[in-house]
Amino acid sequence: MPWIAVVGDRLAYLPWTTACCGLAVVATRVQIRDARWRHWPLVLTGILIVTLVPRTRSREHLFADEIDFWIDAVATTAPSNWGPSISLSGLYLRAGWPERSFAILESLDRRCPPPLPMQVRSAKAKSLWRMGQYRRALALILGPGEPKSPETLLMSSRLRLSLFDVERAESDCNSALQVYDGYADAVQFRRTLERVKRVVTEMADGNNGKPKDWLSAQYDMLSGRLVESEHEWLKLLPRQDVPTPIAEEGLAFICELGSATGVRQSLEIYRQRLDFQAELASGCEDRLRFAKRLDSRWPHVVSVLQQKNSNWGRCDEYSPFSN
Repeated sequence: MPWIAVVGDRLAYLPWTTACCGLAVVATRVQIRDARWRHWPLVLTGILIVTLVPRTRSREHLFADEIDFWIDAVATTAPSNWGPSISLSGLYLRAGWPERSFAILESLDRRCPPPLPMQVRSAKAKSLWRMGQYRRALALILGPGEPKSPETLLMSSRLRLSLFDVERAESDCNSALQVYDGYADAVQFRRTLERVKRVVTEMADGNNGKPKDWLSAQYDMLSGRLVESEHEWLKLLPRQDVPTPIAEEGLAFICELGSATGVRQSLEIYRQRLDFQAELASGCEDRLRFAKRLDSRWPHVVSVLQQKNSNWGRCDEYSPFSN
C-alpha cells in the first residue's frame, strides 16, 4: 500500500524520475572510469533517499488507518467522484451502522448522476437489507432495464428468501449459476437454501426435542432476516438451558452481521457466561472498537458531506475519477 500511495503523488514524479535517470547515466560513466563523475552516484542516491523515504512514510501513515484514509478521500476528491463515499459507506455497514451507511449513499443523490447506477443501488440495497427493509432493497435490485448479472441475481435470491419466498429464491440462485456456473457464493447459498428447508421441516415436527424459539432464530438467521434474528438471539443467549454450541452459533452470527448495538449487548452476555470460546469474544471486541471509533467520526463525516453537496452546482462535465 505505501508504494501504491507513492505513485499517486503526481507532482513527485519529476524529481524522482530525474534522479533515477541521472543515477543510471552516472553509473554508466563511472563504469568507464571517468573521475569527474565519481561523486555523483552518492549525490543522486542521497536525493532519492532524502525525498522518497519521508514521503513514503507520510503516505504509509495515511494508509495505515482505513477510517482516516476514506474520510480524507471523501473530503479531497471532486464531488463527481463517488468512489470514496461508497467505500466510506461500506465501512459504516461493516461496523454495524446501516442507517448511517444508507445516509451517506442518500446524500450522493444531490450530486452528479452515479458513474455506475447499479453499483450504487446495490450498495443501498445492502444497507436497507441490514436495516430489515427487505422489500425496499428488493425493489432497488430489480430496477427496470438493468441486465441481471450473477451478483444481482444472487442478491435478489437472498432478499427473496428474507421475504419467505423460497421457491423464487431457488430460481434466482439457479439463474445465477446458469450465467456463471463457477460462482462459489451461489453454490454456498444453495446449501443455505437446503438448510432452510430442513429447519422448516424441524419446525413442523414438534417432537424433535429442539426449542421452537431456537429454531425460529436459526430460520431467520439462515433466511437473512438479520434484524429479527439478532433480536431473537439476544433473548436466547442469556438462557442457561440453551446448549453452548447453539449459543456460540448465535454469538458468532451477531459478531459478524449484527448491529453495533447488538455486538455490545452480546458482549455483556458473554461476560456473564463462562462456557463461550475466548476467540469469539475477541472478535466481538475488535469489531466493537472499530464501530465506536467510526461512530466518533460521524459528526465530521456529516459536515464533510454537507460541504461537498453545497459546493457542487451543475454537472456539465462529468469526470468520475477526478480529484
